[in-house]
Amino acid sequence: MVTLELADRMAKVPSGTAVRVEVGSWQEVELAARWAQSTGNFLVDSGPDFVEVRRGPLTDPIRDLPVE
Repeated sequence: MVTLELADRMAKVPSGTAVRVEVGSWQEVELAARWAQSTGNFLVDSGPDFVEVRRGPLTDPIRDLPVE
C-alpha cells in the first residue's frame, strides 16, 4: 500500500528531502496526495505510475531569511 511505503521511507529521510514511490493507479496517487497533506508533507510531483513527496511543508525562502 502506497501510504505504508511513504510513511516508511519518509521516516528515514531528513526534512526537505523528497522520495519517489511507484504506484499502481490514479487512486493511489490521490491517496498519496491526501496522505501527504494530512501528515504535513508536500506532494511535489505525480504521474500515472509514481508520486514524489517532500518531507515537511514547503517554506518561503524569503520569509526564512534572517532579519537585518
